Amino acid sequence: MIVSPLHTAGLGKSTLRFFRSPNVGADFPFHCHDDLVACLGLPRELRRFFKRKIAADWKADIRTIATPDGIVTIAPHFMAQGLIGAAIDTRSAPSSFDEDYAKAAADALKIVTTGWSADETVAYLIEAFNRQGGGA
Repeated sequence: MIVSPLHTAGLGKSTLRFFRSPNVGADFPFHCHDDLVACLGLPRELRRFFKRKIAADWKADIRTIATPDGIVTIAPHFMAQGLIGAAIDTRSAPSSFDEDYAKAAADALKIVTTGWSADETVAYLIEAFNRQGGGA
């Protein structure tokens, strides 16, 4: 099955695609890991390192999907936060990248919750937050 992005955003040095979470229940949109490392402008060797690392350490959390542009790896929001934080800490990305990513992710989430009441949206956000370990 070909999966189209939920939202795309220009970010850093490239474009980042967001997809609906493949998980059942409330969850934040997944990001395309391949796009995120390109947006960060990481060198090819480092991009490959991170791809191998997430495949080995986070196998249960990532998915490989077919898109109109080819096969990509998508990953949950918390993984983007970790990678972005590491890139900022090592000065591979500007500190503003985190805020730019957060805005793009929020725009993707708005698409998921379009037409919902404020109460429905807040309940969904709380459940998604807790799903990713925020309430632990």
